[in-house]
Amino acid sequence: MATLDAKNYKREGRGWEDPRPITMKVGVIPNANGSAMVSFGRTTAIAAVYGPRELHPRRKQLVEKAYLNTVYSMLPFS
Repeated sequence: MATLDAKNYKREGRGWEDPRPITMKVGVIPNANGSAMVSFGRTTAIAAVYGPRELHPRRKQLVEKAYLNTVYSMLPFS
């Protein structure tokens, strides 16, 4: 473990003003209409967009409105 002094106070060696490494990529899921991955340090989030698709039951379909269905999941060890 690194020492916690004024110059190098983070365990991973970052200083006070040093940001976490940031990575962004698009098109990471081949069968999605759109997808992206964003990483901040050791935390990674992946988002995908599929559609548009027909809404079932059809009576819920409206010309000027859309439904957005979201699914959030986290790995059990997170």
